[in-house]
Amino acid sequence: MGWWHETRLTYARGMELMNKARSKRQGKPINYKLRLFIVGENLEVRFNGRRLALIRPNNTAVLFFPPNAYGHFWGKYFGIYRVTHPKTKKPAVMSIRTWLNCGRSFPTAANKHAVPAIDGLEFDFETETFINPQPWPERKQTDKAGPWRGKISKFRRTMKLMAKMGAFDSLMYEVWPERKWDCMRYPSLTNKEFYSLIINEQPYQMVRRIMETGGPHWASCTKLSEAHIMYAFDTEYNRRRDTVRKLAGCYIEEIPHTEADHALASTA
Repeated sequence: MGWWHETRLTYARGMELMNKARSKRQGKPINYKLRLFIVGENLEVRFNGRRLALIRPNNTAVLFFPPNAYGHFWGKYFGIYRVTHPKTKKPAVMSIRTWLNCGRSFPTAANKHAVPAIDGLEFDFETETFINPQPWPERKQTDKAGPWRGKISKFRRTMKLMAKMGAFDSLMYEVWPERKWDCMRYPSLTNKEFYSLIINEQPYQMVRRIMETGGPHWASCTKLSEAHIMYAFDTEYNRRRDTVRKLAGCYIEEIPHTEADHALASTA
């Protein structure tokens, strides 16, 4: 048994909460963002009015993933850990039990056990497993994939060497001289600009733009390290990876299902 078992919204616990609700029509507040409702024979959890989960009497939950839903809600009330898949860079989920058992081998375990976070995904509270996980979208590589990977590798090596030589040390004082954050001070870093900086091999300008748009995180830094800079670039690239690779013509993505059809079939 783990700590998440104490607060899980199983069907029995949900009914106990609903029996204490002042108004079943307005639902039972779970916290300042979540409310619980009775819908037919099922229980429904809503996040800011949007459906987060449908809990069935057989202790299975149909999950939905509204934007801006906090990750700790899934862990506390469902025993699910939200992750970004290490390989596909897509939103994914895995059971907390599996996540805790991963230990230091998390990337390998996530590649094996994490499933796409798609509306309509079903989770069994008893076995702590997903009932109907969908396959990851198939990605067909083109002949431009190899050269692009080489381009990124070369760009990272150049950036890493420059960071090691201290080429970016003065940027912190140039970008944030007064250590004050102003979100309107610099224009946003767009995907096209990010792609252009890589193509034109401008690591110095890349680091500068990442620092400019990083806001208070960079404004509060007292020293830049090689690891810090490389982590910031890798994080930014992973976040923009699909869009940037499409600009480079690296792959064609085929999705074997639609989220709407899957959600409809799961709740039928």
